[in-house]
Amino acid sequence: MQRKIPVVIVGGGPVGLSMAILLQRFGVEFVLLERSATTTDHPKARGTYTRTMEIFRQWGIDGLMKRHALPDGSDFFSFCESMTGHEWGRTNPEPNIGHSPCWKIIQSQDTVESELLDHARKSSVGKVLFGHEFLHFDEGANSITVTSRQVATGEGTTWQAQYVIAADGATSAVRRQAGIEMRGPSTLAVMALTACGGEVATTTGSTRSITSRCRFSRSSSSRSGCISRPLCSTRWPMKSTARCRS
Repeated sequence: MQRKIPVVIVGGGPVGLSMAILLQRFGVEFVLLERSATTTDHPKARGTYTRTMEIFRQWGIDGLMKRHALPDGSDFFSFCESMTGHEWGRTNPEPNIGHSPCWKIIQSQDTVESELLDHARKSSVGKVLFGHEFLHFDEGANSITVTSRQVATGEGTTWQAQYVIAADGATSAVRRQAGIEMRGPSTLAVMALTACGGEVATTTGSTRSITSRCRFSRSSSSRSGCISRPLCSTRWPMKSTARCRS
């Protein structure tokens, strides 16, 4: 099957979905191709900063993002022996000095993607296709031909476009095929993030007390671990890092 479209976006994460919203605001036809069946169900990143919130405000979705956020002033860490153990110290929240009508929020990436997807799917000029995998592109004199595959059925589609946007992450297949190299070391750290669920108040006696409470191992090895900011009152991520030595 062959189709014509001005812009093909490869990748349905925050960058690809944001690009889809921008194109629809300017009336530019597009198709977004994302290999996964839906947005991430893992928390991943946990902060939406001021400039991003300003853009969300322009799009009219800043309020939708805020409903997933922790209370203001939650952007701090306390260093402890355990979730209920001795506290050695804590950082201070970044002060809001009022330089913007928006302020950053603590919000997990899965909720960001969910809200962006809902907004992008309202487009009358574009298509958002999850479960569709980018295979390769061929650049011609006047257009770019993109080949994709529907993951569930294996059915292939060829898109004739003017532009291809690589929004498929750090290991971008589009970037590799285009021969665009990344500068610097390819691996800075190897990290594992595990989302845990439970009623924090039953452990600490106060949901608020665990808002940004962390636990670091005291081992002298290159590995460290922490319990980081929760994503809501009953859900928080646990992160483990193995530092890469030079």
